[in-house]
Amino acid sequence: MTEFYLLFAFAVFGLPLLFLWVDLVFLGSFLVANFLTLEKREPLNVQITISEYLNYLVDRSSFLNKLSTKWDKDFVNEHYFGGCKYVSRF
Repeated sequence: MTEFYLLFAFAVFGLPLLFLWVDLVFLGSFLVANFLTLEKREPLNVQITISEYLNYLVDRSSFLNKLSTKWDKDFVNEHYFGGCKYVSRF
């Protein structure tokens, strides 16, 4: 019975992440965090890594704080956060 749960967990979580990783690394696609500036309402897109995307899925406030530190911008108080999205080259 334990083998079933392991296979189920791999099928649900592991395979999609594996396909996403292969697409990001070998096919040149990428993940983007979308923001709008508060003052001018201009779009600002920031490329993120797969580990940052997983952090976004688990804890969004931690994700924004870490992204603010990485890019040396205040994404928490000076920007509207629109979410993360997958961008394909094709």
